[in-house]
Amino acid sequence: MRFGACTVRAVPSGESSVRRRTLLCAATLAASALLAPIATWSTGSALGTTSQSITFGVLLDRTLSDPALHVAASASSGLPVTFTTTTPTVCSASGTNGTTISPDAVGTCTVQANQAGDATFAPAPPVAQSFDVTKATQTISFAALPDRSLNAGAFTVTATSSSGGAVTFTTTTTTVCTASGAHGATIALVAAGTCTVQADQPGNGIFAPAPTETQSFAVGKTAQAITFGALTDKSVLQTPVTVSATATSLLPVTFTTTTPATCTAAGTNGATITLVGSGTCTVQADQAGNASFSAAPPVVRSFTVTRAPQTITFAALTARTTLQSPFAVTATSTSVLTVTFTTTTPAVCGAGGTNGSTITLVTAGTCTLQADQPGNAVFSPASSVFQSFTVTKADQTITFGALANHTVLEGPIAVSAASTSGLAVTFTTTTLAVCTSGGTNGATITLVAAGTCTVVAAQGGDATFNAATPVAEIFTVARADQAIAFAALPDVPLGTPVTVAATATSGLAVSFSTSTPAVCTASSATITLVAAGTCTVVADQTGDAVYNAAPSVARSFGVGKTDQTITFAPLPDVAVTHAPITVSATASSLLPVTFTTTTP
Repeated sequence: MRFGACTVRAVPSGESSVRRRTLLCAATLAASALLAPIATWSTGSALGTTSQSITFGVLLDRTLSDPALHVAASASSGLPVTFTTTTPTVCSASGTNGTTISPDAVGTCTVQANQAGDATFAPAPPVAQSFDVTKATQTISFAALPDRSLNAGAFTVTATSSSGGAVTFTTTTTTVCTASGAHGATIALVAAGTCTVQADQPGNGIFAPAPTETQSFAVGKTAQAITFGALTDKSVLQTPVTVSATATSLLPVTFTTTTPATCTAAGTNGATITLVGSGTCTVQADQAGNASFSAAPPVVRSFTVTRAPQTITFAALTARTTLQSPFAVTATSTSVLTVTFTTTTPAVCGAGGTNGSTITLVTAGTCTLQADQPGNAVFSPASSVFQSFTVTKADQTITFGALANHTVLEGPIAVSAASTSGLAVTFTTTTLAVCTSGGTNGATITLVAAGTCTVVAAQGGDATFNAATPVAEIFTVARADQAIAFAALPDVPLGTPVTVAATATSGLAVSFSTSTPAVCTASSATITLVAAGTCTVVADQTGDAVYNAAPSVARSFGVGKTDQTITFAPLPDVAVTHAPITVSATASSLLPVTFTTTTP
């Protein structure tokens, strides 16, 4: 910090530049008053010692275009204050006591106030104030530009700046317009569109550049028209046709058709019209314009295109059987175009393949074929021609081989047979108690019981074949054998009944009996033990419609007597005079207990 100087620093945003300088300068002055010693100024004569101070107010920012600034300050001594600048590249001081401050360049101008003192007062501490010097702003006045046509030629634009400096012009749409000549003031029109002209003033040492101003206007194309004469009617065989038209712009005219099913345009500019079918041919003439001319309104011309007649030759057809299928038919047209075939009797015959010329016979009846030629762009459709012939069914036979004998357990069995028609053979049985047919076409034969099975093969025919004569085959169905599995039985004591079990390979229920009824008896699978001895149990399975009776199986086991115990309570002592006495005891078998004495 320099004594008596005001130093400008950045302070918080939100304060104005003047306010910031005022706060900082005030702080600097206060510090100077407290810290700086009283200076002694030598002027060649003795100075007083009384101190003095300078009051110098804040200076406002200025632009280079503002007039010179007159500053003022006062000393507490009442002596005159003089001024100098410490920033001579930005501003200068002149006039009485340097009170006239002239801004000379952009920057910060610092003005210092001084009072040198006299015989009474010592020099005052210098006081400085600063302000910003900036360039002056300017604006451009640029009037709106009217729309123009492309053939209007170049023109001059004008604009003025508030600084009085020359305005320069450029265009931001150089594909539509360009600027040239002095300061770019001559605007030349290049193509239709929107032309935008930009006005600028770059400023100088005093004025900042002016904000850019723009003006836009529309550049329109020149209109044109097409001359296209009427077109005469033609036949399809008169193709191709050449058309012509002219545009007032002298630009080439192009042609298209809006009826491509009748005529198409090709060749140079589409001027060659190809006739492809009968009807109305509509040709449209267009000129799309260019950078100078707008598109011409389209001109449309139409004419009639006619087709030639044709006839079909279709020879008579001979009778056929359904096996003589498929076969091909032919016919010709005077136009040499391909003839197509259909049938009017689809239940009897069908037409397929290329152009329907392959005829498939479906069933017996009358087949009627229709020959047609629908024409094309050159020929009209031919009249339809019909030919009919008779279709009869074919005979067929069945081949059904002999069938092997089977047991009931070998069912079901599959049978097969073939027909000369290739149609599926169906099967039935005439011995339903022995065998039945089922599954696809009855070809699965289920064996029901032993006996003779008769299977009949049949083919009922279809639209192509008559029914075949049925063929029958016979085979024998025998019952199957079975065996009994009956495990050995362990010996048991006489008492609780015994349950036995056995199985037959047939899965049928096994029955039981005993051949020793004095020892044991049977009730179903329960064996009741009657007495000690050998018990023989016989297992039987009598068979059914599928199985023969199984051989009997016998199993024997021993039946032993059961142990028993006697409960006999102790007897009390008695006198002889009490005789006789009665005693009692019980056996676990519940049999009666007998008594004897061992002391007779």
